[in-house]
Amino acid sequence: MTTPFNKLGLSLTLAASLLLAMSLLVSAQQSAVFSGKVVNRTEGGASPAGLQVTLRTLDSNRTIEDKTTKVNEAGQFQFEDVTIAEDYAYGLFADYQNVRYSMQIVSVPPTAPLELSIYEAGATGDAILFDNNVMIIGWTDAEKGVIGILESVAIVNSSDRSFVSNVEQTGTMDFLRFSLPPSYLNLDVQSNLGGGQVVPIDRGFGLTTPIPPGRHEILFTYLIEYEGSVLSFMRAFPFGANSFEVMIPEDLATLTIPGLEVIDSANIGDTRFFTVQGRDISRDTKFEITIQGLPQPSFLQSVHSTLGGSTVALIGIPTFLGLVLAGLLIYVMALRLSKIPLAVTVATEGDRQALIASIARLDDRFEKGEMSQREYEKNRAHLKAQLVRQTEQDTEMAN
Repeated sequence: MTTPFNKLGLSLTLAASLLLAMSLLVSAQQSAVFSGKVVNRTEGGASPAGLQVTLRTLDSNRTIEDKTTKVNEAGQFQFEDVTIAEDYAYGLFADYQNVRYSMQIVSVPPTAPLELSIYEAGATGDAILFDNNVMIIGWTDAEKGVIGILESVAIVNSSDRSFVSNVEQTGTMDFLRFSLPPSYLNLDVQSNLGGGQVVPIDRGFGLTTPIPPGRHEILFTYLIEYEGSVLSFMRAFPFGANSFEVMIPEDLATLTIPGLEVIDSANIGDTRFFTVQGRDISRDTKFEITIQGLPQPSFLQSVHSTLGGSTVALIGIPTFLGLVLAGLLIYVMALRLSKIPLAVTVATEGDRQALIASIARLDDRFEKGEMSQREYEKNRAHLKAQLVRQTEQDTEMAN
């Protein structure tokens, strides 16, 4: 029989156990001090004194905590009692002249004072150049009459000021824009640049994203509708380019671009790509891209389409991405090894490729009907956010 004393003893034992569990939980979460300074890298730029800086703590892409402070006259800042946990990620950012400057904190707790760079606004379009632009024509659906395109563009701001787009002046160089064929569909744009929007414009799209000094990456995919076996479209370079490279599987179709030279073919996975390239492309140059011998639908596919098949808008670009995205990024990284410290590439490429492989596997599972659309979209958005953060980290380390 349990006596009141025994009940009290059980209660005390339970309370002690709870206190012990809470103490272990608290001990697992340590705290640290994050300190550093904000530096204005523009020659003759204003002092950052009084600028508000935010330290953001995230867990699986969810904000756990934001701490804010203002820098002193020397540009220095300090955050006290920052919770440290193994699965947390940390980022630092500040908004200056309508541009957000950020950095991912890799070493936690920081082993050295943090340093966040900011710049004055005012760079013109003359400071913006497309360094490397790689276009892969890699996928077709003959029944729907579409071809899939993936492009990787490295953009360089060579000045010591940030370029801020002006959406009201699309006819000038004060607006970052990309040329696309008139019949493009399903545009998807990813970048390690923060903020801004994708804006449809005549013959392509624009980005209102501010561009700080340095090198930045933009990746976009889209579909092009075609009829018959030949597709021709113009590609414009309002900002010029150091290099423009176009690749197409040798067994898919024939590619012709007057003004570009044929270079050695490249293998991506098990596919061999015919490749052409142009260098030192001046501003406002245009190239006519012609693809001949495109696959045509069979008689049965034509009948199915006439009777009312699925619309082009429902075609999944993920199939195309799953086939070539990982290979493209590996190939592009190989082209740029001379411009990125080898240690950075070796240290970060595995994480990036693991995320890309996870996205490809997720796309494949969804297309096989192994998960709901809601679950797919949620998981894919999470993986893509991780990939963007990884790219931001890579770029920050490379710079």
